[in-house]
Amino acid sequence: MEALETIIERLARRIDYVLNNPPRTNRVGEDEVTTFDGKEYKNLSGAQVNDLLSGAYWGAYRSWEEAVAYQNKLYYSTTSTAEGCLRAMRKNIKYN
Repeated sequence: MEALETIIERLARRIDYVLNNPPRTNRVGEDEVTTFDGKEYKNLSGAQVNDLLSGAYWGAYRSWEEAVAYQNKLYYSTTSTAEGCLRAMRKNIKYN
């Protein structure tokens, strides 16, 4: 399993990649071929090309945002440690 920091870093690189490599459209014969993220699409409208870019960006950004929020939750959490839970359980056993 990958460390959370590694996942966050990979998502940040994905966001940078998407922003630095927008869809490219070229005319090939009668067709307009759009290349994005290693795939080719034929005869897309301007809105569809924009949807490719925004979908890839927002998908990666939301995943990055969730990972950072989870990391912050873990880091700033006030939950007790396993040792603290065991200590509380021992006290409850003694008194019951």
